[in-house]
Amino acid sequence: MFLEFAPQYFDYLCKSFFHNYPCALCKILGAFKIKIMTAKENGTKITKKHIYITENLNYGIKPEDEGHIVRYDLKGSTLNRFVKA
Repeated sequence: MFLEFAPQYFDYLCKSFFHNYPCALCKILGAFKIKIMTAKENGTKITKKHIYITENLNYGIKPEDEGHIVRYDLKGSTLNRFVKA
């Protein structure tokens, strides 16, 4: 999965960095494929997940600027999907 979009991702980040273009794209620090095996009465259930570790975009934001920031979570999380006001 990562290998499919990696060339375009790295090309975009390189252009952004070397030409000093503004970029809001998270930097990927790690990519992992996890296999979860669960024992069932009728066999073993295997679930595969792709996990990406990204930089923290909230790092360095001053508390006084928090009110001006709108956040969206588009990473595909299945838990805690809604932000409390």
